[in-house]
Formats: sequence, structure tokens, C-alpha cells
Amino acid sequence: MYQVPISIRSVTFLDSEGEILIQRNFLSFLTKTELQLMQSHVLSADISQPVLKIGNSVFVYHKEDNVHIFAGVTAQGDAMAASYFLHKCVLVLHSFLVQGSIFRDTLETKDIMREAIMVQEILDEMVDNGDIVTTDPEVLKLFVQSGQPTLKKMQDDQVTIQATKQSNHRRQGIRYEKNQIYVDCVEKVNCMMSSVGTLLHADVQGSVEVNCQLSGMPDCTLALNDRLSGQTGNRQSSQIEGRQQSIVLDDASFHHCVKLSNFQQTRQITFIPPDGKFTLMNFRVSNEVKTPFQLRPIFTAYGRNRAQVILNLKSNYSPKISAEKVTVMIPAPSNLSEAKIDAKVGKARITKQGDFIEWRVGQISGGQTAELKLEINTSMTSNQLDIREWKKPPITMQFEIEMFTSSGIEIQNLHIVSQEGYQALKWLKCVTTAGNYAIKW
Repeated sequence: MYQVPISIRSVTFLDSEGEILIQRNFLSFLTKTELQLMQSHVLSADISQPVLKIGNSVFVYHKEDNVHIFAGVTAQGDAMAASYFLHKCVLVLHSFLVQGSIFRDTLETKDIMREAIMVQEILDEMVDNGDIVTTDPEVLKLFVQSGQPTLKKMQDDQVTIQATKQSNHRRQGIRYEKNQIYVDCVEKVNCMMSSVGTLLHADVQGSVEVNCQLSGMPDCTLALNDRLSGQTGNRQSSQIEGRQQSIVLDDASFHHCVKLSNFQQTRQITFIPPDGKFTLMNFRVSNEVKTPFQLRPIFTAYGRNRAQVILNLKSNYSPKISAEKVTVMIPAPSNLSEAKIDAKVGKARITKQGDFIEWRVGQISGGQTAELKLEINTSMTSNQLDIREWKKPPITMQFEIEMFTSSGIEIQNLHIVSQEGYQALKWLKCVTTAGNYAIKW
């Protein structure tokens, strides 16, 4: 236990490109501005101190290889104790991950993403309501199980279910007057683009979310783009083959209700769903990612304190669908004194903190374009930043698009067989939102 009072608001893991690996809130949620400023600090390599002040919040920073860790602390908390906590946190992760023979001697982003659930469980055991409980790896190993159930164990569970007609994830006797099931393919697309539109990096973090309101013990079979093939097991490197494309999954994991024996034979996802909401599948795609927007910024400096910015936004999806809640966040120089804004589409304003210009495009259909012009003036004091030397953090975007997936994965069919013989209503949907969607300029 720590002798110095300390409260941890949140712990956030970012990779070297500013993408979120793990984000855990204990006392309060991070604001969008706080998260974007942390990402900007990482991307601009602007972190030189272990304690950062972002707005009215204090964050302690620790870098482990290419993993960047931030701990938010309360104003009354001891920042140096929080820094020591992050150091111990890294040692705990080393102890878990290396001993489990899943990771190497150093923390790598792809391994943290693969074992994200276990890392979150570790954080939850280390911190309770903001208070640090323990950083002893041996104590934590009593509460957190490393690794996943083996394929043999999951297959043995399926044999037990078939023999006894019992399921440990769904109780008997469930009844609904209206039988229906909701299946959503939810994706977050992360990317980094150059100022001329070249894609530098892109990946998709996705999941298949289910809300089951079905009576009895229904057998469900889900088909994604015709066929799912790859290695067997709960975690896989797989490939989804569609009629016109082949989609490679870098990583995939399934809910324990999935019948792996059926999956091995038919390459379809067969399962008896738990009642209510659950995550059927998690996946990651990094090949041939479709970016829904292209943003080209043009920055022209006129002397040391005046510049013009022109942003050209274009949507790259079908004209039959529209994106909602489209917002572009343009970083502003720290000595910004005035900005003349001309938005052809939507509205734009300077945020209250003065660190961003927020362009709320709103709704935009596929194939459409939008333009924003800015005239920026900065303070002329001699010790202020010369705008020609300003290291510009990336521009970021937020959006939500239904009926579109950046990975190309589609829910093709859902077949339900029930002993009661009812015809269930099936609601199938896909939606893509922005993760860390950034553009250099």
C-alpha cells in the first residue's frame, strides 16, 4: 500500500502513432480534448517531462519502448507517487506477459492489443475507485488468470452441452412474447495520412455485438462474407473470403458460446447465444482498409504571425449512404490571437481552451466534398512562436457511418433454429466510427 494519498483518474496506453491500446477510467472519463492532446504529444515527440498539465488536468507519463502510458491524477494527488505506480505497472505487465510465454522481454503494441482483456483485468485489480490496491505481481496472479481457455477445454465444454442439453452461459426457460435478435458489426478505423492524401498507416478494430431476445435454447448460425477460414482455436489469424475480395484478419477471438467443432467443419459461426447483450467476436484488420474520408490541408505562412489554411474534405463511400456527426479538429498555435473562419459546409469555431478550431461538418453523403478556409493571426510579441516554425500536431476527425465497414466485412446471413418453431425478427446492422483518424499537415 502507498503511504502518500493518491487517486488515479485513468490509465491510458498509446502506441507510437497515438493509437489507443488500452484506456481504463477509474474516477472520471477523459475528455475528447485531453485524449487528443495526449495523442498530439506522442505524435509530435513533444514529451520531455514525466508530469504534464493538459488544460486543468494533470497527467503522469511513462514511456516503455514504443508504448506510451499516461496516468491521470487528481489535483490533490501525488504526481511522483503516480509516476512510481506506472513504473510498477510496467513491471507487473512484464511479469504476467513474459511468464505466460505470450510476449517477449519488451512490451510490444501488437501483443498488448492481443491480450487487451487480460491487461484491463490487471488494471482493475491494481486500482479500485482510484485507490491503488496492490502492485505485487504474485498477489495479482491470485486474482487474474493469464492466457485463454485451451481449445481442448472449449471442445470438452461443447461435448458436455451436447450430452446434457445444458449451457453454462444460458439458463433454461427463457420466454419472450416477441422473439428478436440484434446483430451489429461495429468498427473503429484508425489511420494516419500525409498532407497529400497518402495513407501511411491504417487498421480496423471491430466486434460483432449481439442483443438476444429469443425464447428457449436457439441454435444460431452466422455467415460473414460467405466463409470464414483460417487456423482453429479461440484466437486466430483468419481470412474471410467474399465473392470479390479476401479479407485477412490479423487477430480474431470468439465468445465461449461459439461451437468451435462446427466452425472447424463448416467455417460458419454457430452458437447458442446468451440472453441479452454480449460480444460474439472481436477482430482486427490491417490490410486493404477502406478509409471513408480524405482530407487535404494546405498551409501557407505569410510572415511570422499570419497564415492561411485551406481544408478540402472528400467522402470516399457510396452516395447511397451518409456519415453523421462528422467533426474535424484543427490544432491551433499556442499564441493564436485571431482566426477568420469561412466554412462552406457546416459550422466552425475556436474551442473554449483556444487550442483547436472545431469544424462541425455534420452530415455528408458519399462522393461529396466540403471546404474550410482559415485566416490565422498570432501574437506579435518577440518571445512568441514564429508561425513558420510551428510544429503542427495532426488534424483529427470524428464520424459515424452506418451501412459501411472499413474492413469490408459484412453480415451476410443469420439462420436461427428453435425447438419452439418461432420465426424471429433479425435486425442486422454495420456501423463504422473514427478511432484515431489523423492527418499530418
